[in-house]
Amino acid sequence: MLLLSDIIITLNKSADYSKLTLLIYVGAIWVLWLSALPLIISSLITLILLIVLLQLWRGAIAFPPFTQVSYQAGYWRLQGSDGQEYKFEQAFISFEGGLFFLLTFTGYSARKTIVIFSDQITTSQTRHLWLLRRLQPHDNTSAMEKRRFFPRPQK
Repeated sequence: MLLLSDIIITLNKSADYSKLTLLIYVGAIWVLWLSALPLIISSLITLILLIVLLQLWRGAIAFPPFTQVSYQAGYWRLQGSDGQEYKFEQAFISFEGGLFFLLTFTGYSARKTIVIFSDQITTSQTRHLWLLRRLQPHDNTSAMEKRRFFPRPQK
């Protein structure tokens, strides 16, 4: 196994996530105040939106249950914030929007998609993700088909 294929991504706070949530919430509050709702209802909803915005801004992590993504020894590992580790066989970038991308992990019986913002990962790590996707063997059979043809041994 090449050392170039090992990758570790630590999911820290994201300034891009904070800016995007601020933009969305300020836009929602602006549209709310332009609406024909009574003043008391607009004020209440604005207060609720501001409280939620402050909670999101404090965390500033797009996907808080996970702290680290790594690829080592042919497996993808997601490290949970509770210390639990999840293991997957393949990962691929399912959507790339410039500001963020969706990284989808697939395993024998599980599938997980997480959001990674561009300031949480370096350009060389992004290139490694694209390269690893090209080097991984493509398996077009779904997990359901694998279970049907190759059932799990009963204990």
